[in-house]
Amino acid sequence: MESEAQAITNELTETPANTDGDGGPGLPMGIDTPLVDSDGFPRADIDVYRARSLRARLAEIRSDLQNLMKEIESHLQKLAVLRNPAKKEETQQEYAARMRPKPKPRMDPKTGKWVVANWDGTIAGVPDGDQRRFDSLEDEVVSSATDEMATPATTDPAARAPQRVTSAPTLSDDHQNLQELKPFARINAVAVDSPAAEAGLLENDLVLQFGNITMASAVSPMNEVAELVPVAAGNRETIPVRIQRGGRSGGNTEASIEMLELALTPRPWAGRGVVGCHIVPYVETEGNSYSSE
Repeated sequence: MESEAQAITNELTETPANTDGDGGPGLPMGIDTPLVDSDGFPRADIDVYRARSLRARLAEIRSDLQNLMKEIESHLQKLAVLRNPAKKEETQQEYAARMRPKPKPRMDPKTGKWVVANWDGTIAGVPDGDQRRFDSLEDEVVSSATDEMATPATTDPAARAPQRVTSAPTLSDDHQNLQELKPFARINAVAVDSPAAEAGLLENDLVLQFGNITMASAVSPMNEVAELVPVAAGNRETIPVRIQRGGRSGGNTEASIEMLELALTPRPWAGRGVVGCHIVPYVETEGNSYSSE
């Protein structure tokens, strides 16, 4: 079969060379030059019959070589199966894995990006994704949090890094009374049809508690909120949010202040991010009035 392929290849190389010239004036015979003159008559400077015969033979050779190469490839595949009996099963398993429906995208806590799974279960679209497992993303978050918790605490409380929250918690029953919670953030803007809008958040709402994050419980509440949101989005969890609404302008009385508990579910939507609102930090100034840092 190899010798047959070599013979066809040699003939394929020689045939165009036989059409390069016909010993007469004008254009060479070639394999794609016109066989008629400008008036539409057969050219008198070449052997038209021979040119047609050589071109027909060239087309046959190309077709024969293509079929022969397909046959050789088929035999090579069979030989590979004979040398490695498990190869056929591996190929079938790979095909089945590629045809299997892919899981929904998840948030990668290491890169902060939404990622998808490759057919072999690795992660697509991130550095070293071929060395990580898509179904182990949640385990990576837990492992990272465990490592941080195992780090010896410093003697200076202000130097301690905030602990990473690995899932969206529920509001604890033993938290201090709502009246004792202090706002640590303000909703500066809410996009239409965003997860924040669906949860009922409004512009100028003051955030008292985000999950289990409060002014009193966190060293850096805004940083912990930024860490919690992508984790909750990746796990498709709902974050309970306690807010204070009203009482910041005009009649600043207890009756004009509302304490509300909302349910925020971070997720991809038509706009940017997974929440759809802009949160800015807040500090208490005097009485019940607040201002941004």
